[in-house]
Amino acid sequence: MQKTLIVVLAASLSLTVGCSAADDDPAAPAERVGSVEQPQIDLGAHTLLQNGVIVASAWKGSTAFGTREYWVKKSTYAPGGARTIRTTSQSCSAWKASVCGSGWSGSTYQRANWTQGVLNCASPPGTITPPAGAVAFLGNGGWAANDGATNFGWTYVTGNVEYWAMSHLVGAPGTTTTTQTPYTGFSSFSSFVSSVCAMSPPPTTWFTASYSTMASFCSSSTC
Repeated sequence: MQKTLIVVLAASLSLTVGCSAADDDPAAPAERVGSVEQPQIDLGAHTLLQNGVIVASAWKGSTAFGTREYWVKKSTYAPGGARTIRTTSQSCSAWKASVCGSGWSGSTYQRANWTQGVLNCASPPGTITPPAGAVAFLGNGGWAANDGATNFGWTYVTGNVEYWAMSHLVGAPGTTTTTQTPYTGFSSFSSFVSSVCAMSPPPTTWFTASYSTMASFCSSSTC
């Protein structure tokens, strides 16, 4: 997946927004990395604020191309800064119309690539190589996500990939606001895995995520 971000993004303090690459955007990867239709954020639109100002947005839901997760960030978005994430119910077309408006001119549009599974501490996960050209949305290092009551997601970012350990998704029912903040308790990827596996109980879900830029998002068929 600490209320200054929302997503664990997996950071949980994350810590947990595509089209068909061949038809939608030449900059997108040939296919999404992942075996299940379940990214780190829950269904709906997710508005990201930093210092009370909207700097990014994400959307997840069903489209004509299957379940998709889209992200958009303004030039003012700071990858290393804490963020607050507010989740609402919104259709793909309505969300797209809003983030393709004049207020988002000059923004970067991306599609999430992800894998999801159960965190198995008996056989700890390793790092992966993202699709060519893909990057992380969060800045490097550790992150924690809080749903207003407790930390529910932890994230570590390295090598253009976000690794999330989560108890529930960002924006899960009952959690309309998430805060995600930098967390200094993880000194490396192995430290991150060891730390979350030492929690009692450990987070149940493991995600990896990277993001591929869609140069023609607003003019292509994405919903």
